[in-house]
Amino acid sequence: HDPSRRAIGFVLGDFGGDSREKSPEPNGSLLLMMNAGVEALSFRLPLAPSGRLWKALVDTRFSSGLPAQERFYQGGENYPLEARSLALFESGEAPQKDAGEDALTTSGR
Repeated sequence: HDPSRRAIGFVLGDFGGDSREKSPEPNGSLLLMMNAGVEALSFRLPLAPSGRLWKALVDTRFSSGLPAQERFYQGGENYPLEARSLALFESGEAPQKDAGEDALTTSGR
């Protein structure tokens, strides 16, 4: 425990580990990252369950609290978290790629 640290990140949900009740479809997991410090940090995203991706739902660095565009992130990617902010992600499937569109980034439809 380091009292000078002002950030935390954790996952809530089904990681498909040893569970008494295994479902054929993975349940959505949530990833919450919080930075109470005065400097921006870079968080490395954990692997999402069942090979899924992380979809940003909330990011308080934006005045609306919503990400600027819909985006899916792979586990292992770094995510910038501004000072005194939080970000919430949900595990999920990326939408099907349209011609000429990046597979992990979609316009805010």
